[in-house]
Amino acid sequence: MKISISRDSRNRKRPWVCRWFGEYDPATGKPRRYSKAFARKAVAEQWAAKKSVGVMQGEPLDEKKEMLGPFIDKWLRLNKSLRPGTRKLYGYTVERLLNHFGRDYPLLKLTTDRAEVFIAELKPLKSDKDLSGWSVHRTLRNCKTIFESAVRWHCIALNPFHHIKGPRLRLRPWHYVKPDEYKALLEATPTLHRKVFYTLCYTGGLRFSEAVSLRWVDINFLSSEVKLDNRAATDKEPEFLLKDYERRSITLPSSTIEMLENFEALSPYVVMTKDKYERLLKKWSAYQEAGRAWRWTDSLYNAGREFARHWKNAGIEVEPDKKLSIHTLRKSCIQNWADGLPMNVTKELAGHSSIATTVKYYTKVDAYHRAKAATTIDNLLAKKLT
Repeated sequence: MKISISRDSRNRKRPWVCRWFGEYDPATGKPRRYSKAFARKAVAEQWAAKKSVGVMQGEPLDEKKEMLGPFIDKWLRLNKSLRPGTRKLYGYTVERLLNHFGRDYPLLKLTTDRAEVFIAELKPLKSDKDLSGWSVHRTLRNCKTIFESAVRWHCIALNPFHHIKGPRLRLRPWHYVKPDEYKALLEATPTLHRKVFYTLCYTGGLRFSEAVSLRWVDINFLSSEVKLDNRAATDKEPEFLLKDYERRSITLPSSTIEMLENFEALSPYVVMTKDKYERLLKKWSAYQEAGRAWRWTDSLYNAGREFARHWKNAGIEVEPDKKLSIHTLRKSCIQNWADGLPMNVTKELAGHSSIATTVKYYTKVDAYHRAKAATTIDNLLAKKLT
């Protein structure tokens, strides 16, 4: 692209004019023509050089100023397939962007330094307290995704959020549930439905929503397999969507299959009694009328509180800085898989979208594993001596 610089004697305030051709205009059959005037020649030359470099890096030839508000509206319109929960989180990010910059802020002015200021000054939407590190990371990740579209649509040359790093996060350690602790938990759990729920999480690695939405038709008792797949919503029952859409099949251990075979089916869903299933149907009907997004975690009442009472009654001791929840049962199952299976197999069974997630979170080594390692060597030496 060539930008010519000439002096226009008719314009006394800004005599130095940069002229160039833009994209082809189908209405006229000719390239669009643009000009920009400056008071001094040096400033005009600097602008022309910057414009030339920007075009080489992917900026549009035309002087079309894309504003933040219309761009975000377009992005949301083209991403209608986002899940309700994900769309809600993006909504928080969009609200923060518009509150900080305004709808009429030109995208070309949103540089990396201004993006860094935006991230550094993030606050909760309804208070003046500091935003948690996890929320900052989520907002930053959402901004990177949104403005990557701006680069792809040639609104800007570079993503202003691309090289920004979020605050260092401290991962809270979780309590590894050992086999004897799991057995004690089942003994301390009074209802059969809750026992089955905990068993599916601990021996099948099911997430909370996967366990509570599991239907009897999803279990093949001949092959001991559970198939987890997405289900569309009907007028009668809500939809079920797997995290990251990772469909998978899990072979349950014989002890779990035996428990399920001896378990009385009271509703189409394994861990639901008849009355809870009826409540689910009423709730889904109310959600449809209100236009609310469905969450399967809403269908199992007081699950977290009851679990805390059950593991307390089981006498499971947890260190103060470690976390123990229903999700910990799934994590312990995946850790058991990781201890004895290749990482790629563990990744598939767990339903992770990336093996990096499996490696990052399930290479746990604690006192239990160290003792297990010593026992393994003792057993090996005993075999050699005999």
